[in-house]
Amino acid sequence: MEKEIWADIPDYEGLYQASNLGRIKGLKRNKIRKLDVWKRGNHVTVAMGLYKEGKWTRRIMGAWILTAFKGQKPCDFVCRHLDGNELNNRIENLKWDTQKNNVLDRRAHNTEFVSVQGKLSREEKIRIQKELLKEEQTVTELAKQFNVGRKTISRIAYHKYHPDNYIPEFKDFKYDQWKTYYKSKERKSKEELLKQL
Repeated sequence: MEKEIWADIPDYEGLYQASNLGRIKGLKRNKIRKLDVWKRGNHVTVAMGLYKEGKWTRRIMGAWILTAFKGQKPCDFVCRHLDGNELNNRIENLKWDTQKNNVLDRRAHNTEFVSVQGKLSREEKIRIQKELLKEEQTVTELAKQFNVGRKTISRIAYHKYHPDNYIPEFKDFKYDQWKTYYKSKERKSKEELLKQL
């Protein structure tokens, strides 16, 4: 079994530590912190917020790991995942690098997010409405299916587009009332992603 090595996170000494296996723990309770994971299309983002002196600071998970083991981020550099997978935050998979090289990695591994909000055809918007009415898929699942961001699905659900884009039966769709249902499914989906770590 690979040995887990813990290192202090600069500016958070005595509060948090990061491990070479891609985990962060709070020292006050000696407890592993939970990740914030979400998907946009085929791109997964993993982030975490750390608390100090009444202020939360949220960063990409890999950036915290790199800061602990490689030092502060150089100017104009970003956290690069060499395999294009933001769920893999082991130190050997991380590197401070340019945004250009980070994008090239994502393209090479087909994990790049491309926003196409506003470019959906009327027919696609109608198909999304029908799927929302079925209440069988979460917003994340629909975003992945149609290769758009979650915000695009939400805009449709909130009737933000021109009325001509909507079918009659969608007129009374109440997105806020449905949120409780899909959030429970989103939570289960997030738990499945975390099991891959």
